[in-house]
Amino acid sequence: MRIDYPRRWRTGWRRFVPSWRQILGLCALGVAALGATFVALYLLIDVPQPNDLATAETSVVYYDDGKDVIGRYAEVNREIVTLDEIPDHVELAVLAAEDRGFYENEGISPVGIGRALWNNISGGDTQGASTITQQYARNAYLTQERTLTRKIKEAILAIKLSRSQTKEQILEDYLNTIYFGRGAYGIQAASQAYFGKDVGDLNEAQGAVLAAVIRSPSNYDPAEGNEAKQALTVRTLDYVIPGMVEQGWLDEADAAKINRLPKIQDPQALNNYEGQTGYVLDMVRDELKGLGFSKDEIDGGGLRVTTTFDQQAQDAAQTAATEGFPPSPNEGVKMGLISVDPRTGAIVAMYGGKNWEKSQFNNAIAPIPVGSTMKAFTVAAALQDGFTLSSTLNGNSPFYVDGVSEPFHNQESKSYGSAVTLEYATEWSINTAFLDLTQQMGAQKVADAARSAGLDTKSLDVSPQITLGSASYSPLAMASAYGTFANEGVTTEPHSVQKVTDADGNVLYEAETQGERSFPTDIAHEVTYDLTQVVANGTGANAASIGRPAAGKTGNHEGKTAWFIGYTPQLVTAVAFHRELGADKLAPLNGVAYQPVFTGAGYPTQIWAAYTTAALVGEEVMTFPGRPIPSTTPTPTTSPSPTPSPATTSATPKPTPTTSSATPKPTKTTAKPSPTTSSATPTPSDGGGGGGANP
Repeated sequence: MRIDYPRRWRTGWRRFVPSWRQILGLCALGVAALGATFVALYLLIDVPQPNDLATAETSVVYYDDGKDVIGRYAEVNREIVTLDEIPDHVELAVLAAEDRGFYENEGISPVGIGRALWNNISGGDTQGASTITQQYARNAYLTQERTLTRKIKEAILAIKLSRSQTKEQILEDYLNTIYFGRGAYGIQAASQAYFGKDVGDLNEAQGAVLAAVIRSPSNYDPAEGNEAKQALTVRTLDYVIPGMVEQGWLDEADAAKINRLPKIQDPQALNNYEGQTGYVLDMVRDELKGLGFSKDEIDGGGLRVTTTFDQQAQDAAQTAATEGFPPSPNEGVKMGLISVDPRTGAIVAMYGGKNWEKSQFNNAIAPIPVGSTMKAFTVAAALQDGFTLSSTLNGNSPFYVDGVSEPFHNQESKSYGSAVTLEYATEWSINTAFLDLTQQMGAQKVADAARSAGLDTKSLDVSPQITLGSASYSPLAMASAYGTFANEGVTTEPHSVQKVTDADGNVLYEAETQGERSFPTDIAHEVTYDLTQVVANGTGANAASIGRPAAGKTGNHEGKTAWFIGYTPQLVTAVAFHRELGADKLAPLNGVAYQPVFTGAGYPTQIWAAYTTAALVGEEVMTFPGRPIPSTTPTPTTSPSPTPSPATTSATPKPTPTTSSATPKPTKTTAKPSPTTSSATPTPSDGGGGGGANP
C-alpha cells in the first residue's frame, strides 16, 4: 500500500529542494557541531608559559660547514619598555592602525573574522582581520602560516589571553614584541631604527609612522624606494591620522599640522657588515630573494642559511687582496676577486672592495671589459672546428681584418712571425694570431663557445675582434665560464646558498649542484693543457709559484682593465682590476704603483697566486687530466721579433682578403715558427686584448 506522503503536492524541481525548516535544522546541526569542536579545542589548547614564547628572530648566515657564523642580517634588537614609558599618542596611533576596538573586544573580532573568511573565499586582501590580541598570540605562540587551523588556534589563544591578562599587559607585550622591520623588534628598537631616539621622545607624526609600518614593514619602509615611501605616506596620512581623529584621540587642528612624513633616517649598517662580510651577506641576501624568500623572512624569519663560502678561502682572499693591492699612486683603482669550485658551482670566496661601509658596490660581480681572457673561448671554438694547438697562424703586427680600415697590433707592436702555433699564440696572448684564427673560422663560433661555457652573449659584437675581449663580464661570470674547462667540459651554476632551514631545522631549500655538459671532454682537456702552458711558459708565469698544477689566462683591455683567471682542478679564481676617474668612466691603469704598463701578468696574477696558495693549504694536490690530442709541434723557444722600424711598418702593405684571412686552415706541422730576429726572452706581459687599431 502506498504511504500518503504529506508533501505529495510538490512536483518538478521542488521535490529536490529542502524546505526552510529542513535548512534551519541543518544549520542548527552545523552550528552545534562547530560549537562543540570549538569548545573541545578551547579546553585542549593551553596558553604556553612566557618563557616558551616563539618570537620572531633574526636569520643567521653560516660558512659552508654550517657551524661558523658569517653574520646576521638583523640583530634581534629588542629593548623592553613599560607602557608608562610609551607616550599615550604612540599607543593610540597603534590602536588606530591595528585595532580600534581593542579595549572593547574580547580578544577577537567576529566582524573581522567574517571579513577575513570572505576575503579568503573571494580572493581579496588577507590582511587586517586580526585584533592586537590575535596578532600577539600569533607572533608569540604560533607560526606565520596562513591556514584555517592556525586561525582557529589563534582565536582561541586570543580569547584565553583576554580572560587571563589585562588589556594593559597584552598591549605592553605586543608593543615589545611586534616586528617593525630594520631588525627592530618592539617599539623602542623601532624608534631608534627609524628616528634615532627613544620612544618617549617621539612626536605624534613619528608615532603614527611606526604604527603604520606594523602592517607590512618591507612594503612601508622608505629605504625600499619611492613606491614604499608613497605607500607609507598614504597609510600614515590617510588612514592612521584620520583614524585617531575619528576615535577622538587626536584634535583635528593637531592632525591638520601633520601633512607630510617626518624625516626618517637611513638604515644603519650593522656592525657585522664590516670588511668583506658586507659583500658576502649582500650576495647571499640577493640570492635568497631570487629563491623566493621575502625581505621579512630574511630579516626576521629565523632562517638558518648555510652558504658555500669557505672560511679559510675567504680569509685568504681578504689577506691576498689587502696585502697585494698596488700601493700609491692608485687613485680610483678597484679590484674584484671571486673563487668558485668548478665541480659544484659553489662560490667559496670573494673580495668585493676595500670597505663595504664606504661603498657597497661589489667589484666581484660588476662587468668590465675582459680583454684577452676571451681567447680561451676562441681556443675551444678552434679545437671544435678542426684546428689543433699545432696549427700555425699569422702573428705579425700590424694585422688587417676584412672590412676594417685601421690595422690591429700586438702589445708594443711586436711581430712574432707568420707561422706561430696556436699554443704559442696563447702563451704570449698574440692579438694578431687570434684575429687571424677568428677570421678563418668565423667569429660566431667564438660566441657559440662562450655561450656554451655559460656567458650571456646576446650583446656580443660577432666580428673577428670578439677574440680581443672588448665585451664586459663580471669576475663571477668569467670564473664560472672558465670552470667549465676546469670541470672537464661540464658547466655548473654558480651559487652562494647551499642550504636554508627554519629555526627548527626543517629544510626549506637545498642547492642543485649537478652540472650540464657544454664541451666534449677531450676539447676541455686540450684547452686546459693550452692554459697550463700560459703559466709554464708565457704571460701567466707569476702563477707558477703556487707549487701545484695551474692553468690560466691574462688579459687587459686598452690599458684600462687587467685580469688573471686561473684554476687548479678544484678551484677557479678570477682577479680583475679597473680604474674609475670621474662619472663611472674607465681610465688607464698605466702609472698605477709606478708601473709604466699595468697588465694582467703583474698584480692580478700575483694576487691570484697568493690567494690560491693560502686557500688550498691542507688540500690535496690534484693534477689535470692528460692530453687527449697530442701535438707534434713543441712550443717555440725563440722569442718575438723587435718592433719594426717606422719605415718598415709603414711600408707593410694591407693584405688582400685572401691573404688577410691568413694562412689557410693548416694541419699539424713539425717546423718551429720563425719569429724574425730578436733573441731576447719575452717578459711576462699580456698581449693586449680589446685594443682595436691602437691598443
